[in-house]
Amino acid sequence: MSVNLFKLYRDILVDLGVQMHTDTRILDWGCGTGGLVAEGRAAGYDVIGCDFGVELGTNPHLSAIDAANYRLPYPDHSIDIIISNQVLEHVMDYDASLSELRRVLKPGGAFLHMFPARYIPIEPHVFVPGATVIRGRAWLLLWALFGIRNHFQRGMSARARMRTNYAYLRDHTNYLRRNELMRYFGRYFAETRFVEDICLRHHRPAFARLPFAARLYNAFKARVVFGRALQPVNSQSPRGFMYESLAASAVKGWRDQNDNPAREVKSEPVKVKRAGARLCRRPWRLEAGCFSAAKSHSRIHAVYTRQDDP
Repeated sequence: MSVNLFKLYRDILVDLGVQMHTDTRILDWGCGTGGLVAEGRAAGYDVIGCDFGVELGTNPHLSAIDAANYRLPYPDHSIDIIISNQVLEHVMDYDASLSELRRVLKPGGAFLHMFPARYIPIEPHVFVPGATVIRGRAWLLLWALFGIRNHFQRGMSARARMRTNYAYLRDHTNYLRRNELMRYFGRYFAETRFVEDICLRHHRPAFARLPFAARLYNAFKARVVFGRALQPVNSQSPRGFMYESLAASAVKGWRDQNDNPAREVKSEPVKVKRAGARLCRRPWRLEAGCFSAAKSHSRIHAVYTRQDDP
């Protein structure tokens, strides 16, 4: 039975509280030939796609990514939702890629990525068992001698297949651990979490009822990562993003703990602006400071610096 992949993305996003309308700008990052874009546009949504240009053809809804610096061909804060299918396992420079996704995503925008798990039993590109983590030449040659090959390798000798697989896995695949993924995404986005449980609820409802189904799916089949960009507060810096509710609660809690709050916090709006300006190159640190301050009021200085600080 064929699966309408765009419908699955839509159902998961709506389940997560993301508003989707016909004028919602949706980007399929790493779109390939544009199959997911075609499904989305057939459903009445404004879906566009981008990739490195090998298979884009002349489709007006598909654009090429600059291979030299990963730059996406879209203005800042122009995309409402970013989706991708089987892309993140190919990302070799997470900082460059995620910073570009953060640049084009609107404040409060959402993303949803699906990609193979690190411990999937059979690597989905070269079809070698365990090759997501075991990549030695001897291991690859063993399976090549057993006749393992993909459809691009017909007629190749076992040693030629081994060399081709070794180079491809080394240069074009990157299966990160869960904590590594969260660390990278946490640098650029306010909220990031794995949502395999919600994906299974819509994709494989019978399997979703089994104990530990989501964790097993995450470890051995596929990973589904959801997140949002930060909302802006009143600041002239377009990159000074933070959650206003967290900042307000942090200030209130800190003031409740001090007899003379004016002694340290003389001008809260100015301090928010200054803190955002100081951290504009790494806005995720401001967010981390907000969470720390909300948990421990004594850490309010991580977010709100003193007015007379240099």
